[in-house]
Amino acid sequence: MSLPNPVDAYNHLFGDVHSRVFFGTLANTYGISPSTEKEASDLFEIAAQLRELPTPTQERNNGSRFQKAAGALNSVTRDSAAVEADSIKQAAAMLSQDPSIYASVLSLKLKEAELLNGNS
Repeated sequence: MSLPNPVDAYNHLFGDVHSRVFFGTLANTYGISPSTEKEASDLFEIAAQLRELPTPTQERNNGSRFQKAAGALNSVTRDSAAVEADSIKQAAAMLSQDPSIYASVLSLKLKEAELLNGNS
């Protein structure tokens, strides 16, 4: 079996696979499917921004005026966390059967080992 180069492996894992899992979760959990590339890009941007929001505990400690809004958003995301975890487990089980995923992971791990050993 030939391995993809590390750049292609990364693009495959974090482009194709991440997109399938992310958009699969949105579709299965919320019935949301982007219909254009711009919508897909916007959904990725929203997800990135939501990950950066402080938690309600951090806000209580800081006395933020946005505490209630963030708490409400947190309750929505926390309630869906179990559903999302199940979706991720299902996607991982499905994707683990794909030989290209295995080859991509192996390629990246080999590159990581080379870098750790001082080889570039």
